[in-house]
Amino acid sequence: MMLLTPVKPQRVIPCAIYAPGRTISQLVVMGKNVPGCLAKIASKIAEYGINILSGLVTAEPDPELTPEQLADELKTSRNAIS
Repeated sequence: MMLLTPVKPQRVIPCAIYAPGRTISQLVVMGKNVPGCLAKIASKIAEYGINILSGLVTAEPDPELTPEQLADELKTSRNAIS
């Protein structure tokens, strides 16, 4: 008699960037948790004509700012798409 142990399927999160003729590189940057730090890093990268295709940012949130308030402010930003 053979017992099969149920296996929970792994969650797969596909990640792909298609950029024919371009070099794709990964850069890991750690910055201080202060307002404007990410903007300064992105500006420095932009000075070299580098386009940021993807990013993952984590930080401790401001306890006084709700996600809804931040979303409303970002909607009016000239650089935000959606």
